[in-house]
Amino acid sequence: EGRKVVAQEIMSDFGAAVDSTALNDVMASLNSKRAADLAAYSSQKNSILNTVASTATPMNVGELRRTLKTINDEIKALNNANRVINAPAVQKLKDFKSGLLGDEILDPVTGAIVGYKGKSIIDVDANLKLIGESLAKDPSLAHIKSSFQKVTQRVYTSLKKDVRNYIEVSEGPAAARSWQEANYNLREMIKEQNVNVLRSVLKTGTATPENVAKILFSTKPSEVALLAKNLDPVGLQRAKAALISEAARRSNLLGTDASLSVFVKEVEKLGKQIGIIFTPA
Repeated sequence: EGRKVVAQEIMSDFGAAVDSTALNDVMASLNSKRAADLAAYSSQKNSILNTVASTATPMNVGELRRTLKTINDEIKALNNANRVINAPAVQKLKDFKSGLLGDEILDPVTGAIVGYKGKSIIDVDANLKLIGESLAKDPSLAHIKSSFQKVTQRVYTSLKKDVRNYIEVSEGPAAARSWQEANYNLREMIKEQNVNVLRSVLKTGTATPENVAKILFSTKPSEVALLAKNLDPVGLQRAKAALISEAARRSNLLGTDASLSVFVKEVEKLGKQIGIIFTPA
């Protein structure tokens, strides 16, 4: 009976119980924190873009010179490597380039292209997402997927620099840094959604405590750390309770034949997970 009292005290210290709803709370924290972060980063980014768009002229050839050079260089390299095989990729880059520049301005007499109308920074910024989510994953380019993803990464880097520079010229270094920070955080959230174990939790219809448990009790530190990063303070506290509850369940800590030494061994088995959750970066 004394051992059972001690066991209950241990569980109570961590807000844990063998039949705990901690995993449900962890799942709720995961969803709410990601939603809050997404809203905050989007608001931070959009506020800057809207300010710039209201005061600056459209981005045109001059403001996009770095991106246009990268696209032209990549088209040349693809054609030199294999004009036939790389033709779909070349066309995608040409279309992307046209989309950046906006409508053509034609000479009224000759009909020749004499310039472009340009695009607002909001439209240009949207192309950053297009590069990562559409161009790089286009199924029609599956035969050159790996090499083309490297191409799109170089285009993305150039476009990001052009947008940042445009913001800095218009609104100053602080605004440029804030936009870059928000853009980075949003991109990281997108990357996280592509991590299989987290995607299974976030995907509609599969966000169950069982799927959360797969991450929390994972033997891969990177997966546990990813979960910890996406929890608010309350969620982290409930994750601690869930780990202690799991160790107690495995050791039958509250049973008639409870053994604190067995419980300690189970805690040790969950040592990596406990270390990350109790001392998150």
